[in-house]
Amino acid sequence: MQRTLTTAALAALLVLPLTSEAGGKRKAADDAAAAAAAEQAQEDARVKPDVLVEVDFNEDGAIDVRNYYVTRETGRILIKKETDLNLDGRVDVLTEYDEAGAITRESMDGDFDGTFEWFDTYRGGQRVLAEIDTNFDGKIDVKNHYAEGHVTRKERDTNGDGDMDFWETFDAQGVKLAASNDVVQLPVEAQPSGDPNVTN
Repeated sequence: MQRTLTTAALAALLVLPLTSEAGGKRKAADDAAAAAAAEQAQEDARVKPDVLVEVDFNEDGAIDVRNYYVTRETGRILIKKETDLNLDGRVDVLTEYDEAGAITRESMDGDFDGTFEWFDTYRGGQRVLAEIDTNFDGKIDVKNHYAEGHVTRKERDTNGDGDMDFWETFDAQGVKLAASNDVVQLPVEAQPSGDPNVTN
């Protein structure tokens, strides 16, 4: 049986892939817009400093530390500090604080190339997460989780795809509890016997 497509049906078939592709692009654009909006909301929620104090420790004419303060009735509160460790004019350590004076986040440039590779997150003044780009490719490949000052979990991206594919957990004394590549040993009675005549 021969079927003949009408002009309208043929046009619909031709347009369908374009519509799907456009829909995919639209979703990607919507996702990007949502991410940008969320980032802007976080930025808007941050306390804006109103006082800047610059320090030139070695008196070479270049600023080594910038302290950003917000003014409250009780006085100035330090909320951000930028430090140039190697005196090249670029920020190597960015430290952020809440209005109670507790550190909330610290970003570090370990190879002094102008890009942060190490990010520490704090809650209540205690470090809870360290995210590190160890091979300087712009992607986080190590995550260390902390509780009460000690590492509880380590994660690594071993193949460079941006996803953590290896993990280890630790107790309060630093003893490893488990790892993602640990082999689970079955009890002897549950292991295959190798004898086709024996039923496990």
